[in-house]
Amino acid sequence: MKSTRRFLSKIRSRASQFFHRSSLQDDPLAPIERLPPELRLEILISLDYSSFRALIHASPTYFQQYIYDSSHILCQCLARQLGPANLDAFAAYRSGKPDFLEKRDREEVRGFIGEYSKLRSDPNDFDIAKWVNAREARDMLLFHERVVRPLVERYADWALANLAAEVRVENSVQGPQQKRRRPLSAAEQMRITRALYRAQLYSNLFGHGAAWTRLQYGPQLHVLYSSVEVVMECFAQFEPWEVEELVCVFEFGKEKYAHVFEEIKNVIEPNDEDGVPAIPLEDGWERQDLLGGTVFSGLQPLLAILSQESPTPESLIPIVKPNLRLGGYLFESALLRQSQTNRRTSRLPSPLLSHASARDLKQKNREAHPFKGDTVGGLYPSQAAAHPPFAWTVMWKGTWCNLWGKYINGDLRKWGYVMWDRTRMEEEGGMDVLSRQWDDGRDVREEIEGL
Repeated sequence: MKSTRRFLSKIRSRASQFFHRSSLQDDPLAPIERLPPELRLEILISLDYSSFRALIHASPTYFQQYIYDSSHILCQCLARQLGPANLDAFAAYRSGKPDFLEKRDREEVRGFIGEYSKLRSDPNDFDIAKWVNAREARDMLLFHERVVRPLVERYADWALANLAAEVRVENSVQGPQQKRRRPLSAAEQMRITRALYRAQLYSNLFGHGAAWTRLQYGPQLHVLYSSVEVVMECFAQFEPWEVEELVCVFEFGKEKYAHVFEEIKNVIEPNDEDGVPAIPLEDGWERQDLLGGTVFSGLQPLLAILSQESPTPESLIPIVKPNLRLGGYLFESALLRQSQTNRRTSRLPSPLLSHASARDLKQKNREAHPFKGDTVGGLYPSQAAAHPPFAWTVMWKGTWCNLWGKYINGDLRKWGYVMWDRTRMEEEGGMDVLSRQWDDGRDVREEIEGL
């Protein structure tokens, strides 16, 4: 077995040398062209997506192999690309399908979250190849490569630039920082990736945007849901620091759209027939509600505005106007302390609250919850084996906490405190900033437990 893996490693290395050629068959010494079909299949499913595409475009032999085994190859490639985020990507994809979006209401959304919860009960056993066909796998791969991966880097640039700025404040250093940021680790990439997919999932369940098509409908959907229900039936499925990951991405989107609003607020015209509201000129509740609702129009509009090199109102309005909607209050209300209190004290708790209730008990008992390292394998844990990021364990002194939202200082989210590995936190000044922005002199857990 080990010898086979070593052989495939050599073959993959040899294959990469030919990816820049227009045709592998032009080279008479191309050994991978003469491999038996079963080994060619192993090579195709072991490559990342960009290398896989390069190989099948360069080699007619491997293209034919792909055509013959397309479903298996695409599903394996998808599983490799998504890694531990495959279940969230699947949920975001399925919830964005028109047949779901057209009929979604309170019960449809509840049913979807219930199915999602069942799959999450043991995500390590989730095999995406059993749930998608070749066309769906291709669509998910394209969305991942063209939308999610670029946003991972853009989010990291934004958050780490904010961290660097906070470090300069900490050290009383003036002027811009020229240092190039360290590449993301596999664990950091996965934390940001799953947060982005969950933002898309939230958009499909509670926002106005479809994943690939904009649907027209009458009354705004968000009036059907209360903030307590969002906490019960959506946030309760995640670990508390995973909710904070989602909120970090939300803050990123809000800041980016806030800049866009400033650019277009005086030139965009509201349209009552299409449900396009006017952008309030002054910051306030309505503007924040509109900002949040627009963030949850989905990932594609966000990437579209961020991809413009020289944005102007004329170039931004066609992107933003179809996605302007109220509704941010729903997400932000779910982060309120009162909403978390309501979840804990509900007399008719939802069956989907079981995970959250178990975490509440762990918090009450101050069960040990130490840092266990930054490993990709621990990023999508079952309920029995959760692994929080380093900053989270420092904040709560290595014990359980099931709080999020308004219990956390919002300044921490500007630099993505739950996204980073221990090494980055210690070597790039994150621990100093955390110490300044987080008051560990009082335990906010006692506030909710005393009610």
